[in-house]
Amino acid sequence: MDIQNNLFEQTLELTTCTTIRLVREKASLPPEIEINGKPPFKMPPIFKKGILTVSEKQAPPETIMKILRGHPTIIGIDNSVNYKGSEIDVTKGDIGKIRNVSPCDGKSDLIEISYPQGRIMASEGARVYFGSGSENCREFSFWVYPRSVKKEINKVTLKFYFKRKDDWHYLAVDLSTDKWQRVVMLADKIRPPYWRDICFVGDPKLPEYGNGNKVSFEFNGFCVLGDQHEERGKSGLKSARIINSSGSKKFVFIGQAGSYFEYRMTFDSPVDFKGVKKLPENCHNRIVFNKGSQILEITANFPDKDYDIPEEILNLLTPEEKNLLNEKIMGLFFVNVNFDK
Repeated sequence: MDIQNNLFEQTLELTTCTTIRLVREKASLPPEIEINGKPPFKMPPIFKKGILTVSEKQAPPETIMKILRGHPTIIGIDNSVNYKGSEIDVTKGDIGKIRNVSPCDGKSDLIEISYPQGRIMASEGARVYFGSGSENCREFSFWVYPRSVKKEINKVTLKFYFKRKDDWHYLAVDLSTDKWQRVVMLADKIRPPYWRDICFVGDPKLPEYGNGNKVSFEFNGFCVLGDQHEERGKSGLKSARIINSSGSKKFVFIGQAGSYFEYRMTFDSPVDFKGVKKLPENCHNRIVFNKGSQILEITANFPDKDYDIPEEILNLLTPEEKNLLNEKIMGLFFVNVNFDK
């Protein structure tokens, strides 16, 4: 072998696994390397079904919610021309009994997947990044609206994976096209946190990607839900009741005096928010109406136990609610919301 300018060139025919070692001139040869069997083969991951559940309803109203995804944002595409990611205005759809609403946010993450060449590339996927969330939660969930360019396809499979500490989890769930669905992972199935990111992937072997068909997934409302706030502690809510009347809803909340709580209500038909009256006024309360999703969100602290409840509100209480207040450790928070249909 000739070496010129510290470089050498050698033509080899490699038909099996070959090890090439360089040895200094006149040095003793190292022992031969023993190779047992064939080179290692990396098995493709198995995406498990049955861990995720699908719902078409909003989360329970009394849960404490932490949104994990902010906008504007960027989706990370890993090494692939088969994927495209973007931010879009949310698609309105039917959720529960109400038509033409958004599930949560005004903006969505859109991931489009197709395989025009019919094959994947190494380590490809669309990665969605999150903010921090509480580990003490009941579930992780998000809304997704799948679409197919070929309209005869009405079922698709959503696949994603993430790392929890040193463990990788590969999950899949079957979804219907052209409708909003809430994908839920309960914390007793896989313990949090999952907060850094998750990677969504397709599979050209699935029928929905056949003949170069494009499938897209629109994501909205990534969140964790539970009964404990990261900073304000466990929810103190014990009782919640809505009194309906024409043009208004009265909310009666009873819970541990001084404690924090959250409550969300979705209107059954579109309304316009007119105004609100809340008692007491100074309990770190926040009332927000999201017209796009028709969700009224109430967050507050119950007043201390020495709060004097006005007679007009006492007259609205049921015997059970009065018994709760008689325990002396309970507080009452009252909200009257006016709206136009």
